Amino acid sequence: MAEKTIEQKDFDLRLAAAGETARLNYYDLLTQERVKRAKASGGQLVTIDIAEREQLLEKATRIALYGQADPKKMAEDWEKATRSGRPPIGGAQDD
Repeated sequence: MAEKTIEQKDFDLRLAAAGETARLNYYDLLTQERVKRAKASGGQLVTIDIAEREQLLEKATRIALYGQADPKKMAEDWEKATRSGRPPIGGAQDD
């Protein structure tokens, strides 16, 4: 295996310093992205460059801090709240 670049070492340090939840979210996101790309490339192994890994780590950290929104639930809540002719207020449901 080739020696890691400074950027890769820096990323590895930031990943190690991230909280456990953020790391688990990162590995989940990374796996999902690899599977998606492998399917698109006909089952070939794919590599994800360091810039995209950085974005995945940022997203994983945000998910760990704020949680992940469920698009289906958001659509249902919006539909319920807009029945009365107004948009939902701060994520309110049927108030």
